Amino acid sequence: MTLSRILVANRGEIALRVVRTARDLGATSILPYTPEDLMSPAAELADEAYAMPEGSSYTDAAAVLELARTTGADAVHPGYGFLSEDADFARSIIEAGITWVGPSPEAMDALGDKMSARATAERAKVAPVPGITDSVTDAETVISFAGTHGYPVALKRTDGGGGRGITVLHNDDEVRSTPAFESAALGEAPSSWSASSRLHATSRPSAPETPTAASPSSPPATAPCSDATRSSSRRPRPPSCPRALTTVSSRPPAASWRRSTTSE
Repeated sequence: MTLSRILVANRGEIALRVVRTARDLGATSILPYTPEDLMSPAAELADEAYAMPEGSSYTDAAAVLELARTTGADAVHPGYGFLSEDADFARSIIEAGITWVGPSPEAMDALGDKMSARATAERAKVAPVPGITDSVTDAETVISFAGTHGYPVALKRTDGGGGRGITVLHNDDEVRSTPAFESAALGEAPSSWSASSRLHATSRPSAPETPTAASPSSPPATAPCSDATRSSSRRPRPPSCPRALTTVSSRPPAASWRRSTTSE
């Protein structure tokens, strides 16, 4: 599949990397931006940059989808963070007839939280770190688990990520006194909590922990793009430094390369 107009639904360094790759592949990069990113390197290097609607942000799925439609994007690359793990957003992109560059919505649904990811791994005959696949709502369940696998035990929010929502417990008293279960009962921890033993690191020291993660769906982010579809309005890259950013002094007038969604 040839992709010629790729909307990059992200900002900063992440967006910059995707914009550079799109250019290397001969595709036109389209970048939405918010006011604080007006002068960002990613917005400067992108072939087309469009202001997001006033008051919206990079997590505004409806605004990003509308921009993809109005700019004629044939693919959306979400980068990571923001909308990249939003299965409903991915579905809306696909249903609009636009290529979604990333994991399929089904993969995100299956691996979107720790409990469903564990269940998916077990169905695939992949042995995850020892843990409890079902929701944990009381201390005795964790104590019973620790009696088999030992301490310490990590109590994790099923929707947590990047270290958020992790409580490490070293004995029965800590399990009974942790506020985690009270938080779950008050609705502060969606889908309650899951528990997993941390002893796996000492039982198999030669095998580093590999988290369960979604794999890219077809087409991949590196799908070839056709030079024949390159936009005639592309700003030329300085020949002396093909991957370098242009400086502020060399930026063309804003009106010549930047359009606002409000002026469409």
